Amino acid sequence: DYKESVKWYRLAAEQGDSLAQYNLGVRFYNGKGVIQDYKEAVKWFRLAAERGDSLAQYNLGLMYTNGEGVVQDYKESVKWYRLAAEQGDSESQKLIQLYTKDAGQGNSYALEWMREYEKQEKQENEREGDRTHLTFILLIVTLGCLYFLPSIISFRRNHRNRWLIFLVNLVFGVTVLGWIGSLIWSLNKVDDPIKGGYKTDGQDGDHHF
Repeated sequence: DYKESVKWYRLAAEQGDSLAQYNLGVRFYNGKGVIQDYKEAVKWFRLAAERGDSLAQYNLGLMYTNGEGVVQDYKESVKWYRLAAEQGDSESQKLIQLYTKDAGQGNSYALEWMREYEKQEKQENEREGDRTHLTFILLIVTLGCLYFLPSIISFRRNHRNRWLIFLVNLVFGVTVLGWIGSLIWSLNKVDDPIKGGYKTDGQDGDHHF
């Protein structure tokens, strides 16, 4: 009774049993006891594959190769074939060897498969490189802003000694005392000194009441 088996597979699969997850994936792939659903099959194969089930890893790789339930992705398929092969799955080992050998001998399908895999791997490496460069640039900008924080504060506050603070920050900011000193200086009062006062000899002065 396929429907009954699906019921019990699901109960066990939902509790994390990798064998039940694999078997449930097979049921959904074949449409036995349930309506055939490749996406649902991928879901359960993936759960089992992530738990180290080599058969699930092989099947997941196959579905990525054929684009069943997922967008066709040769790089992802190779990833799962290799994981299965590392655990001794003979089909995965043969498949990887076959594609590599056939591609070397000029088999058109194998060549297409290998070229697509290499293309996707190259694109992924380029994206990873771009992310690394962006991260490096953001890090430099962040460190630069942190280093010149005292100067930034002094200019934002229109501090009367802002250029001196900048000079101290630039030259001595590499030291803890120099950076903290310039920061404290930038946070000091920015009011101008008191102008005027009492004058003598007939000069006008400020009026104080």
